[in-house]
Amino acid sequence: LSFLVNLRTFPALLLAIALYVMAVKAGLYNTYIPLILANTMMNLPFAIWNVKTVIDGVPKDLEESAMVDGLSRSAVIWKIIVPVATPGLAATAIYVFILTWNEYLFATTFMNSNDMQLVTAVIASAVTQFGVDYGWLMTTAMLASIPAIIMFIAIQRFIVGGLTAGGIKG
Repeated sequence: LSFLVNLRTFPALLLAIALYVMAVKAGLYNTYIPLILANTMMNLPFAIWNVKTVIDGVPKDLEESAMVDGLSRSAVIWKIIVPVATPGLAATAIYVFILTWNEYLFATTFMNSNDMQLVTAVIASAVTQFGVDYGWLMTTAMLASIPAIIMFIAIQRFIVGGLTAGGIKG
């Protein structure tokens, strides 16, 4: 876990430089592949660390009680551990999504085509050295928030519903 936490503290700019050089040499510049790799390398350590903490937080008594009641290990995982851990898993998913959705450094490093620009680069284009186009800025910012709102609405029921799941024999 210490290794994973230290990976998250690695400066994103150094990763961007190294991946940029590799992407250009491999002919992958202006594709989504280096962007996906960079975001995965930056967010996966946090996700693993947080999910491990969530799973470790499930009371052992629930697992042992389910096994005494005759459930197999795999049934305990799917019927007890996953429902109890769902709020933490959903919160981790939302947080990683927001980190990735709001990422700007990699979006501008690996993409220069107007057809492939990510939303953060489009929002930033409203600010120039001559001023700020507030109409464009507010419009794109509002449109960019829609996927995050939709994801939260979709996952919200798992957060609320998972708070009591798994603790009741059924």
